[in-house]
Amino acid sequence: PELGWEKTTQWNLGIDYGFLNSRIFGSLDFYWSRTNDLIMGVTIPTLTGFPSTTANVGKSKNHGVEFTLNAIPVQTKDFQWETVFNIAYQKDEIVELAYGKNDMPDNSLFIGESLSVFYGYANDGLWQESDAAEMAKWNANGYHFEAGNVRPHDTNGDYKMTQDDRVILGRKNPSTTMGWNNTFSWRGVELGIQMFGRMGYMFNTGGEAQTAHGNQREIDYWTPTNTGADYQKPILGQATSGSKDDFSSLLGYQKASFLKVRNISLGYNFPKNIIHKAGFNHLKAYAQVINPFSLKQSIHGFDLDTGRTIFNRSFVFGLEV
Repeated sequence: PELGWEKTTQWNLGIDYGFLNSRIFGSLDFYWSRTNDLIMGVTIPTLTGFPSTTANVGKSKNHGVEFTLNAIPVQTKDFQWETVFNIAYQKDEIVELAYGKNDMPDNSLFIGESLSVFYGYANDGLWQESDAAEMAKWNANGYHFEAGNVRPHDTNGDYKMTQDDRVILGRKNPSTTMGWNNTFSWRGVELGIQMFGRMGYMFNTGGEAQTAHGNQREIDYWTPTNTGADYQKPILGQATSGSKDDFSSLLGYQKASFLKVRNISLGYNFPKNIIHKAGFNHLKAYAQVINPFSLKQSIHGFDLDTGRTIFNRSFVFGLEV
């Protein structure tokens, strides 16, 4: 009965523009919003009989800008190029939470930060032979670090990894999104290219545990002659807790952005004077490839669009009648 609606107040300033008899047109929008009574799932003490609940827990604010451009850069008797471009930036921020100005670390909610962030342990790369003195201070507290292991970030400087060492690693949602579609037409032939991108966020690959032989991807791992590797050295046969590979997952958090070609299509519209004689009003043959490639796409083999190490590529041939 205490759960109510979120309430948002929003202001928007928009400008529409057009030039050259609408050969170039589009819009520019700025917006600001304030939301009260955020509806969120929150962790609660289990002595209540439940581990979590849904509640109105605070306030947030959001602002951003959106820009669109539609244009016909080239137009002749036989050839035309149409392009549509859009880009948007947005920033959201928590203003208040269930307990006023107090953060809620167990729910990864923090005043002044985005609603969706990664919160956990950071890393300082890999231990190297030159770090022997620092490793000794950690190992004196029960660790077993060697050169080639993941080096956790010690936030409070006590040479131990505790909850006090957790930090905000980055936002899960992109701050900038974009799309760009182009269509080229020449005497019945049409070529279409569709692209989109996401920038300014963090992605978690999960890291690469290297504690067994089975199903291990081919990766760039540390050796004495490859000290600048992406991943730690293998620790075979030590998959249980307390191994030297306990912090391998910390290498999974990476800053991310990508620009991807979503679709390339090529079609031919048969001339009206020919198809009318056969009783058709419209006849088009086409071929397209979906997800052909990315200009900037992956982090250690993960496709940033799907969040996985694999994605579907499709080839389609069709007849439109």
